[in-house]
Amino acid sequence: SQQQLIVIAHFADGSSRDVTRDAVFETSNFEVATVSDTGQIDAVRRGEAAALVRYEGLYAAAPVAIIGDRAGFAWQETPEHNYIDKLI
Repeated sequence: SQQQLIVIAHFADGSSRDVTRDAVFETSNFEVATVSDTGQIDAVRRGEAAALVRYEGLYAAAPVAIIGDRAGFAWQETPEHNYIDKLI
């Protein structure tokens, strides 16, 4: 399974832009997931890791959970109850 990370930088002047191409990516656990130079996460095995991102001296981490195949699993959309739910 794969997932592409996208890095959006928010600047002091209020602007923001996609800096994925300029960011540096790492993973906290190569046995669970790897991450390419372009930010693509590849699952290795079940477990948890963190995708670490660095841009212009700032750091961020995103949790990654690899659950593996689950027979009969079907994603259930979360109901929208308010404006915030639409953004998530």
